[in-house]
Amino acid sequence: LALLHRGRLLGLGTPDEVKALMPGALFEVRTPAPRRTAALLREGLPGVSVGLFGDRVHLAARDAADLEATVRRTLAAAAIELHSFRAIEPSLEDVFVAVLAQQNAAS
Repeated sequence: LALLHRGRLLGLGTPDEVKALMPGALFEVRTPAPRRTAALLREGLPGVSVGLFGDRVHLAARDAADLEATVRRTLAAAAIELHSFRAIEPSLEDVFVAVLAQQNAAS
């Protein structure tokens, strides 16, 4: 499996090897307003990759300490109900988004 972006190789290996490129941990956030949630969390969580996946928001974080508490505070301040916050296994799409963000941050 190869992760390519604009002709640039981002990762190469078996699916398990490519998933191992995921930096840190991945969390899923569910709210009644996923687009607004993603926008708020992008603003309020520097250093955390925030992606919108349908009706769910995925957070990729190297340091997950206090992440749930920060998400809860951010959403409460915006009057957005948090339905769930949980750790999940990354999909290949999650890995691609996180590796691309990591590469962009390094350049």
